[in-house]
Amino acid sequence: MNNNQHNINYQDAPALSGGCYSENKLQKLGLPNLTGKKFLDLGCNMGFYCKYAQTQGALRVVGVDIDKQVINSARQSNDGIEFFDSGWDNFPSGEFDVIICLSAIHYAKDPIELIENIRNHLSPGGLLILEGGVVGIGKNLQSDLLIPSWRQVGDRCRHLSEGFVKNHLLAGFNWRLNGESELRGGDNIPRYVIHATPKDPDVVTRSATIWHLDIQEYAACLALSASTIVKNMPSFNYVQQLGSISAEFTSNNLIPIISAPDNFEAFIDDLLFALMPIKAFTRLHLAQNLPSHFLKLLETRLSNAGIIVINP
Repeated sequence: MNNNQHNINYQDAPALSGGCYSENKLQKLGLPNLTGKKFLDLGCNMGFYCKYAQTQGALRVVGVDIDKQVINSARQSNDGIEFFDSGWDNFPSGEFDVIICLSAIHYAKDPIELIENIRNHLSPGGLLILEGGVVGIGKNLQSDLLIPSWRQVGDRCRHLSEGFVKNHLLAGFNWRLNGESELRGGDNIPRYVIHATPKDPDVVTRSATIWHLDIQEYAACLALSASTIVKNMPSFNYVQQLGSISAEFTSNNLIPIISAPDNFEAFIDDLLFALMPIKAFTRLHLAQNLPSHFLKLLETRLSNAGIIVINP
């Protein structure tokens, strides 16, 4: 299946309640009363949730997706709804009372910048409903980075971690977990629904200046993709090997895997992919729970890539 066809089929057509993936997820989103509200769906695909907002009496309904083919299809079957194929770089004008971003933020080039744009387009008291994969809920992980993930469709994306959401992504919001979302095949990352409302305007979203990375935690998160990563991905070998670790991740079972030459290069590439949105404005605290020679090599590679590494 080509990517366009995959995108078109991503949201199922309306069916009886509970009869398709999109309707099942709808029941878990916790949408408020939409009567008279301005509604925006970022990553709208075929417009399933836009159509729902229209039927619930929303005053203005807008859908945005970067895929021109799915937007053209959405326009043909949804009169009275505004659709844009400009992606997230060019938001539609005006403010919105409810903005949803479902199963999409893991593809954002800079999720923090996207959330800041969303905040700028929320009306006073407006609601953001964010849905997608979140790693580490309730596990008190020290790491607060994005988590690279490999999906059965053959791509690499970055899922959220609980620390990333709390310390960085939604630092300018009051937010809560609304509950688990509908699971869908493709990867093994648990899905959650988050409700967020902006804090006072004087709160800066990018408030945290220090990020935290524990390689043992991070590697355990990468291992979640061991059953879905495809063989042609450069990270296949080391992710598969991480997935074979059944005990707690330690220096003894981790270092032999990620320090092997080919594995190390792929590991570094994935780590830089996880760090991409933060390189320009922050420092990284690296947990000192692995051999010093490995940590020094890692610090050197990160420093050469523009990441400022600090120790306690």
